[in-house]
Amino acid sequence: STQSRSSAASDVYKRQYPPFESRLNELTVSVGDRVAPGMPIVSLSAPDLVFRKVQAERQTETLQLQIQRERTQNELRERGGVLREKLAKALTERDGQNRELSRLKIVSSVNGVVADVGDGMEKGRWVGKNDRLVTIIADGPALIEAYLGASDINRVVIGAKGKFYIEADTGKPAPVTVTAIDTTATSRFDRLELSSEHGGEIEVRTGSTGCLLYTSPSPRDRTRS
Repeated sequence: STQSRSSAASDVYKRQYPPFESRLNELTVSVGDRVAPGMPIVSLSAPDLVFRKVQAERQTETLQLQIQRERTQNELRERGGVLREKLAKALTERDGQNRELSRLKIVSSVNGVVADVGDGMEKGRWVGKNDRLVTIIADGPALIEAYLGASDINRVVIGAKGKFYIEADTGKPAPVTVTAIDTTATSRFDRLELSSEHGGEIEVRTGSTGCLLYTSPSPRDRTRS
């Protein structure tokens, strides 16, 4: 058997966190509610982000009008390339704001039951990315993702048997079997509860778009209990 320290998360528990600092508009579920994939759970807002989006949209509209006029005005025709470059930049910024705003509509990714709601989750409260919103217990067997260091990944094979120990749980460990190994080096990290910014052991940093990125790429394997 192989023994090495890794960080793992079970898909039995789905903990939802805000993608970034924002304001709670609506919590659409309560403890005991059943949820399904795509079902709205939490609605958040970010006024500053909305303001920047509106600015980008106005700039886009202005530049598009100027480019349309350049066809009939020689002065504008001469600087058409500059206008198109500014327009491309404005469109990129607008699309980026839209992507960030879409992250504020949090939906369930699983069938399951709401186990609990974070403390003080009331409409109008400002929440940060470390504030847990809700926890969902997913239906079905547990699928556990374990993140291993690059030096350990070659010591694990599909079909290997092992035990999963849950921290702060004095019960017996759960038997597991490795069902898949993903050795793809990826920079983006989406398991917030395991990240260093949320008290976990995997070192991450915040990227320019607000998403979490690995400090160094980490392979992972999947086990089922």
